[in-house]
Amino acid sequence: MQIAVLILFATRDLSLSAGAIGITYAFGGVGCVLASAFAERLSARWGIGPVIVHGLIITAAGWQAFGLIGGSGWTATLALGAAMLVFDFGAILYGINYLALRQAITPDRLLGRMTATMRFLTVASAPVGSLVGGALATGIGLRGTLLTVGALGLALAAAAVLWSPVRRHRDLPAPVAE
Repeated sequence: MQIAVLILFATRDLSLSAGAIGITYAFGGVGCVLASAFAERLSARWGIGPVIVHGLIITAAGWQAFGLIGGSGWTATLALGAAMLVFDFGAILYGINYLALRQAITPDRLLGRMTATMRFLTVASAPVGSLVGGALATGIGLRGTLLTVGALGLALAAAAVLWSPVRRHRDLPAPVAE
């Protein structure tokens, strides 16, 4: 949903050129590199569970920021770039730690099946997300869609902070011998 709606928002509402959009995605790449550089240190300091949950919060904040961006030209480019940096930093921070935890708690004999199942579920849902995003954008507009999905992401992150047992994982569990 993000790609379908965000590109349209950037071109239609912010009037950004293809080059300006490329610059914003470069900012997102910086966020990815920073998250990958700091993920291990952050997990060692605060624990893997809290970093997973905070990665969700950062991602949701970045998504919410997309819908709040206004202006045009360099102002919009830099604001969207900053939001992309935050969004991608959170997503990669979440992803690295989530995948590490998922692999640590899965018995070796089930790793292939678990990975295949998770990839199928995430990849199979992408077209549905694009359709829902398009329908929502048609109904409430591009900015409204970004704000709505950002608010839902913040609610999901708040639920994870309050109720998810993942938030209590400090370290990766030791592998269980089979």
